[in-house]
Amino acid sequence: MNLDDEFESAAAVREYCDKVRAVTHRMGVELSIASEELNAALREIPGNVLAFGLDTRYRAKQVSKHLEHAADAQKECAAAAVRTYAAFRRHFRGELELANGKQPKRHFSFKD
Repeated sequence: MNLDDEFESAAAVREYCDKVRAVTHRMGVELSIASEELNAALREIPGNVLAFGLDTRYRAKQVSKHLEHAADAQKECAAAAVRTYAAFRRHFRGELELANGKQPKRHFSFKD
């Protein structure tokens, strides 16, 4: 993803939003997997015998939950990129239709 992208066309906006969605979605999946793997690895550490290892499980969850929060944030970022392009299409519909050679939708007239 290039931070120097210029938004000079509808295709450029779509391309950029698609790139953001793809990158952040992949990162969200990667972070989610890493969170689960870290939790599993930390749970294997022997804990207090009197607590039957529940203390280690609790601490492992406390550590790995931060990666899970990061994964959720990345997935939300991907969804926001999709919403950005949808909002662009919705708010600039008239200009997009004119650029594509279509007549803009007729508006209702209250005049008699």
